[in-house]
Amino acid sequence: MKSKLRKRSVSGGSFRDVSFGTFRGKDVVKKDFKLITTKNDRKYNYRETYTLAACNHRNIVNFIGAGPNTRIADVRYVVIERATNASLAELIHSDSAYSICHVMPWNGLAYLHSRPERIIHRDLKPANMLLFDGCTTLKISDFGSSKIIEAGKEDFQSVNQGSLIYMAPEVQRLF
Repeated sequence: MKSKLRKRSVSGGSFRDVSFGTFRGKDVVKKDFKLITTKNDRKYNYRETYTLAACNHRNIVNFIGAGPNTRIADVRYVVIERATNASLAELIHSDSAYSICHVMPWNGLAYLHSRPERIIHRDLKPANMLLFDGCTTLKISDFGSSKIIEAGKEDFQSVNQGSLIYMAPEVQRLF
């Protein structure tokens, strides 16, 4: 990605640095993954990249590309579209007005769950829902915790992942 990027360090989470810039005239975000120290780090990077690349829906954040880490055969960063507004979490904690339509990403979830290889997000929360177009379009982001379920299979044993405060009560009981 040959472009001047402004960096903003992010503490915690799955990414080391977040850079903002433009690519082919569009505002983008480059998210550098943390250094890989465990097998789970590698899985997270793969899930984030594969899931974003596989999805094409107006309520899923657009995947622009990814870059390799050739030393260890893994993904080093992903590039996605930049939200034109804030995350749903930022909107909720601001003084701005918002309505129920901001918190209902049904179309995006229906798309994820109806694919031949269903995608279970496993960490759906306001911080992972980005707002676009004057806060009229909500897009789901952050697929590092997601689980891809093959067609015809059910897999409920791996749902106990994500942010506890946002989990459904029936999932919380598994802990």
